[in-house]
Amino acid sequence: MANPPILLMGRDRLTALGLAAVVVLAGGVRMVPRVCGAFHDDAVYVSTARALATGNGYRLTGVPGAPLQTKYPILYPATLATICYLWPNFPDNLLAMQIFTLLCGAGVVAFGYLYLVRFGYCERGAAAAGAVVCATNPFFLYFCVQSMAEMPYALLAVAALWALDGQLASPAASRRAQFGLGVLLALPFLCRTIGAVFIVAGIVVLWRTRRPVRWCLAGATATALPWVCWCLQGRGDWDRNPIEGYYTDYLGCWSSTGVQMVGRVFCQNAPSIVFGGGDLTCEGLFAAVESFLTPGLRELLLMAVSVIPWLMLIPPLRQGRPLPWALAVYLLVLLFWSWPPQRFLVPILPFLTVYLLMGLAQLPKRLPRGLGRWSVAAAGLGLLVVANLGLLTCYARITSRSGYPLMKLPNSWAPYESPISWAPYERTMAWLRQHSGRDDVVASGLDSMVSLYTDRTAFRPYVYNPGHLYYAEGRPHLMTVEELVAILKHFRPRYLVQMPMRGFAEEKLFVEVLDKLRRRHPSWLTVVYEDADSRFVIFELDPDKQPVG
Repeated sequence: MANPPILLMGRDRLTALGLAAVVVLAGGVRMVPRVCGAFHDDAVYVSTARALATGNGYRLTGVPGAPLQTKYPILYPATLATICYLWPNFPDNLLAMQIFTLLCGAGVVAFGYLYLVRFGYCERGAAAAGAVVCATNPFFLYFCVQSMAEMPYALLAVAALWALDGQLASPAASRRAQFGLGVLLALPFLCRTIGAVFIVAGIVVLWRTRRPVRWCLAGATATALPWVCWCLQGRGDWDRNPIEGYYTDYLGCWSSTGVQMVGRVFCQNAPSIVFGGGDLTCEGLFAAVESFLTPGLRELLLMAVSVIPWLMLIPPLRQGRPLPWALAVYLLVLLFWSWPPQRFLVPILPFLTVYLLMGLAQLPKRLPRGLGRWSVAAAGLGLLVVANLGLLTCYARITSRSGYPLMKLPNSWAPYESPISWAPYERTMAWLRQHSGRDDVVASGLDSMVSLYTDRTAFRPYVYNPGHLYYAEGRPHLMTVEELVAILKHFRPRYLVQMPMRGFAEEKLFVEVLDKLRRRHPSWLTVVYEDADSRFVIFELDPDKQPVG
């Protein structure tokens, strides 16, 4: 039997409440109301929620053909649909969706702290310190204020882990309790597909501790199977048409990298996790000392900081504890998941931060007593929090001027990372809404944003292939001019919208292909709108002058 749970006291609940308040206050600084679609997925979640709220079913009504949404699990959009139903005016209701997600983020930090203390994963001081650092982390807070599923998913993951640890701590559990545990383990999967790791980790932990598995597995299956069956309706869409399959066939998109790419994905994701984990947990500190470090020293420090949390997992992993097993399975999936892993580290960032601080706390213990171990630890914690707040202030200053929700500060002032504001997006989409008809189709890299703000059907005019964009040898590849011509002729959009796509690897590549297309077929695309910011352009496609053949 596992160690008995620790009784939570009033001070623990007050600490959790204070941590939640920190997240809400810091998240308010990071929030940009009425803006959606900068990450692409956020607008997809909102559009599917609106479809549910208006009785159109779980469909991508803004995509040509309005296909069933068989890619993103339904739990988060269904919750947003309640907001859309009670407050249908968009984008006014976007604030309520952002607040809901922010409250979920506050719950992740607060209940994450209580979970770590309750089941003895660390001392109260370490749990609180890690929670404060995470609560002020600008990258973590970005996902707290977007209409995205990371925070609800992370909150469900904490609930599932709490239930698993609780059942292991009890002498026995009834079949009903085991079934209920299976339901809770499956709920993260209904919010994000990668949440399946909690089902796997839970079953493995129960089996290792010689606990009954059958009823728990039954509960997980009963909860997850309906969504799995729904997803199968989109199976094969990628093979028939990758443009359409991107929206509906998650497995097809994921497997498009091919078996031969598995090794390359691993070799690229492993260092991204090793280096990226430290950059995320200590984002503020590394941003503050960026100019004082040589590239080699920075990479060395990143690697050291990133490895510590994973090393700290090894002892409790051997003991069969649920949290390290869940994190280990999660890491294993990320190593072979053919997308850049940084976003997927966000839901587990509170735990990684705590394990990092626990590892760093070992260093003062080696100091002579006269040097003041607690003073060193407190100074280190203060430095991390102050650095986070400094970076958060920098984001707030930029956001207040631009009105645009930056996920990360640009590394340079290159043309594709230069300052950007929300106003040109609004002007461009306002022109499009005024000059297009309800039945017109629009092509744009930010298709979900365009569709959401214009109520027009929109699609991405290129194949989103992570194997070509992130794991290809040499320069990333998007498409040829001939492939772009074929896609445009197939979907026959009336307009093609070119806008900055901050943070997207395909932004520069698409602009280059589009420029080649215009030089090769100058009469096909006509500029009908160009903003004062010349990066915002709308082209009208003349069907009578499209290329033949």
